[in-house]
Amino acid sequence: MTEPVLIQAIEEITPEWLTTVLKNQGCLTQGKVIRVHTQVASFQGATSQLIHLHVDCSGEAPASVPRLFLLKIAHAAFPEKSLFQKEVQFYQLSSSGAMNLPVPQCYDAVHDPKTGNAHILLEDLSQTHKAGEWYVPPSRSQCYEAIEVLAQIHSQFWKHPELGKVVGTWPQENEFINTLTYSHLEQHLPHFFHALADRLSSNQCQLIETVMDQFPALAWKHLQADEGITLIHGDPHYGNFLFPNASSRSSIVLIDWQVWGVGIHALDLAFMLGYWRAIFQTSGEMELIQHYYQHLRHFGITDYSWDTCWNLFRFYTMRNLLIPIGLHAIGIPTEGWSSWLEQGFAAFQELRCETLLLKAV
Repeated sequence: MTEPVLIQAIEEITPEWLTTVLKNQGCLTQGKVIRVHTQVASFQGATSQLIHLHVDCSGEAPASVPRLFLLKIAHAAFPEKSLFQKEVQFYQLSSSGAMNLPVPQCYDAVHDPKTGNAHILLEDLSQTHKAGEWYVPPSRSQCYEAIEVLAQIHSQFWKHPELGKVVGTWPQENEFINTLTYSHLEQHLPHFFHALADRLSSNQCQLIETVMDQFPALAWKHLQADEGITLIHGDPHYGNFLFPNASSRSSIVLIDWQVWGVGIHALDLAFMLGYWRAIFQTSGEMELIQHYYQHLRHFGITDYSWDTCWNLFRFYTMRNLLIPIGLHAIGIPTEGWSSWLEQGFAAFQELRCETLLLKAV
């Protein structure tokens, strides 16, 4: 097997490179790639460039060789280089057979520790699946289907003996707290409050400050209690679920594993529902979490109580009040998170989250 080559620009994509990748993967047992047709994807992420690849192979190449790929090239200027490393590590692990998750097949994942740059070569699912849109809410049925996917993922690594060893790493307290609170955003908080001066009451500002102050240490205690610990996605918004087309027999696929890790399952649930909450409101939220809980049991997690599941969901819902601050800090326009903030305040009240804090607010 030859040494991996890092692709950093569309001009570096060659038939020779792809031939080597497919031979390393065992896909191209004979023949070679003779042409690569590239097309920049219509949708581009904030962290990377997406490029569709359509390949032509020589006549002796097996018919089973895939012809469509999606290449994800990290933006060199993106400041959070650790995201690229984490996603490469995830796909290297998933393609090794250590995990059986509903994710795209990965053919190549390379990260340069010196520069932080990376690329990931995935199967192209654009002909069989469609991603959700950031500003368009999903249907109720799609929400139920998506939460079943989370139950499938969470149950597979629920207190798994390889969790934190082969699969992910156990977070250290400082790292865990810094990640959950967006501690680097404490300096940005005055700017956030100033930008929303005409929309936030003094009580709402105080609530955000209280959650930022108390949530991390409480979350660390939950993690130490060893309840609901599993592999988490960390960013399961609607746009990261690929739903199969009506004519496709494929299943839902979850993409963008840049912030995955070891954590409590409720973080994924609260994040997903915080974004989609307007569809359900409180009674519907409980029904959806009950649906998730039933699927956990279906997948073999039978020693976990409903009360713990529901209360951890309520607890992690508080974290949603901090997410808009992070989005504002990196320049996401207000329409990308204002509804999330409004729903976060409503959820805090309706789910009586103040009872889960050290001090009433």
